[in-house]
Amino acid sequence: GFLRRPRPDAPADKPATADSLAQGLTLVPIDGPAAAGRYGLGEAALGVLVTRVDPDAPLAQVLQPSDLIQGIDGSAVENRDDVIRALQGAGDHAIQFQRIEDGTPRVRIVQIEET
Repeated sequence: GFLRRPRPDAPADKPATADSLAQGLTLVPIDGPAAAGRYGLGEAALGVLVTRVDPDAPLAQVLQPSDLIQGIDGSAVENRDDVIRALQGAGDHAIQFQRIEDGTPRVRIVQIEET
């Protein structure tokens, strides 16, 4: 799937900054078996768990609660700051996350493209 992000020079209601992309997401680091177990994830799960998504969040079309963000642009993420840092740069971004579908974890990669 694709989510179009406005170019920094394009008129928009809100600037396309990393903070605005992460806005409306509640994120929890999953940094080992104890944290993974608290959220019903497998012991080997690592990344940043999405626990809440505001319907007006810029990434609401892409992410949903219980998605485990594992990487952005090929780099692993361990906490909310990693997510924000990875989305800071202008240009396209690829978010890799795991979503449980029919009881099976599936890895998805979604491109966020500048328009």
